[in-house]
Amino acid sequence: MSLRQGIPLAEGSTGDSVDDVKFRLAEIGLDTSLDPASTYGPATRAAVEAFQRRRGLPITGVVDTATWDTLVEAGYLLGRRVLLRQVPLLRGDDVADLQQRLCALGFDTNRVDGLFGDLTAHAVEQFQQNMGLKPDGVAGLSTIEALLRLGPRTENARSVTEVRANESLRHHLGGPLYRSIAIADLGGMAAAVAQLTRELHQSAEVSVIEVTGDESNQATQANAAEVDLYLGLHSSGRASGSRTMFYKGYSYTSAAGEFLASRISQTLPVPFADQINEVVGMALPLLRETLMTAVILEVGPAELVVEHGPGLCQAVAKAILETARRDVDNELTSSTLHP
Repeated sequence: MSLRQGIPLAEGSTGDSVDDVKFRLAEIGLDTSLDPASTYGPATRAAVEAFQRRRGLPITGVVDTATWDTLVEAGYLLGRRVLLRQVPLLRGDDVADLQQRLCALGFDTNRVDGLFGDLTAHAVEQFQQNMGLKPDGVAGLSTIEALLRLGPRTENARSVTEVRANESLRHHLGGPLYRSIAIADLGGMAAAVAQLTRELHQSAEVSVIEVTGDESNQATQANAAEVDLYLGLHSSGRASGSRTMFYKGYSYTSAAGEFLASRISQTLPVPFADQINEVVGMALPLLRETLMTAVILEVGPAELVVEHGPGLCQAVAKAILETARRDVDNELTSSTLHP
């Protein structure tokens, strides 16, 4: 039985699957040795929570599918396997390392997300051409050795991705940021999605994404829509307040996502503004795997959403439509913007 079939794993779980998780955690420096072998105890839970916090996942202490997949990805180091464009996409920390190094050298992979897609393959091909290697877009031994010879990865280096995103924003100074928008009801927000669509339709082309399958499948649907912005709405049930999420993972932050998420949070009307309002960078598949700027707004309690839904939708629409280019441009001195 594979570990995927054995999840979720939580405190109290036992068996070989737990040993596998503990081994992978130890490989990345997270100690679980205080728990007996094959036992998911408090130390393992604490290590899982630390990993989830580090990787921008919901901090539950439970190894669910997303946590397990990310834990597997964390075990890949650059140079230990050939990286190439395939279906499904190769994922892993080695891909993210490759992307970081390429972007720092001026070869644009679009984002550092650990996903080896078309743009990463193209960036590899451009690098190979510059190094006199066969330009096949495959990061094999010779390509990776050439990349590593150029020096260590620089986490804080300003990449070509940042430059490209900033220049694109400045070029459209004065116009709306998002001309096409996809909205999805991620749970309990069907009425809000319908109203927000009406609020936005005169200023942008709006499409509604029907939520089917897991988050990766939903991200694929959003990408197929080829829009400028993806907005997911979710009712948090009985929890009070809001959480507005944008993509943050590896050494990369979607500053355009963070910018819009902050604007939405700041615009929320009373009584939502009286609650705890968080703006959080996360690496949920819906944020990581969408190619456009993506934001997820989670609000509650459900009764408040029903009662004050119209005001909420008006505020969110205002935040999207009034995020003028001049406001973005003013922040470029302190923050760089990416999709």
